[in-house]
Amino acid sequence: MRLLNALERLADGYTLEKAHVEQDLVVAQGQFRDSDERVGKPFPHADDRAHEDGGRARGREMQRQLF
Repeated sequence: MRLLNALERLADGYTLEKAHVEQDLVVAQGQFRDSDERVGKPFPHADDRAHEDGGRARGREMQRQLF
């Protein structure tokens, strides 16, 4: 009887662990889909960075011309 109780507790532990793993799998699959859609696309602020870098370059050039 004690062996049967121990096996039941063990099985219950696996059931709970299985539920957690399945939940983790759903989250990981969603993250994979999201990242897969973004592969090869520019970063959202890439254009902003290009403008900032261009502005800095123009500022440095103006400083060189002034001094």
